[in-house]
Amino acid sequence: MILLCTVQLFYAQQPQSQSAPTTIVKKDSIQSNQKDIDALKTAMTPTESSEISQKAADEKAAAFAKEQKEMAKQQKKLEDEQKQFQKKQEKIASAEKDLTKAQSKLADAQKKLSKAKGKFDSKRAKGKLTPIEIEEQKIEISKQNIKVQELEGTVQKRQSELEKQRG
Repeated sequence: MILLCTVQLFYAQQPQSQSAPTTIVKKDSIQSNQKDIDALKTAMTPTESSEISQKAADEKAAAFAKEQKEMAKQQKKLEDEQKQFQKKQEKIASAEKDLTKAQSKLADAQKKLSKAKGKFDSKRAKGKLTPIEIEEQKIEISKQNIKVQELEGTVQKRQSELEKQRG
C-alpha cells in the first residue's frame, strides 16, 4: 500500500507527456500489491493456535462478565438490606415518638385528674358545694379517670408496638 502511494506520488510529479508508462507501472504496482494482499490474507487466516487463544479470550470475557453480574447482584442485595434496615430504624423511631407522646398525654391527664380531685376535696371540705355540684364534679372526675385509663391502655399498646418493631 505504501509502495503504491509512493509510486503514485512519484509519477504524479512527472510531466503529462509520460502518461503511457505511468499506466504500465501502475498495473505492475497493482499486481505486486495484489500479491502482497493475498499474502496478508493467508497470514491473517485463523490458525488453530489463534482459535485457541480466541476461545480463551472469549472464556475470560464471559467469566469477567459473569463476575460483574454477580458483583452487581450482591451490590443490589446490599442496597436492599440497607434500605430495609433504614425503614426498620424509621419505624422504631416513629414507635418511640408515639410512645413518648402517649406517655406525655397520660402524665398531663393524671396531673389534671389529681388537680380536679384536690379542688373537689377542698371545696367539699369547706361545704361550698351543693349536692348537684357535687354530683357534677364526681361525673367530671369519673370522665377524667376514664380518660387516664384509656391513655394507660394506649401507652401499653405503644410499648408493645415498640417491642415488636425492635424484634
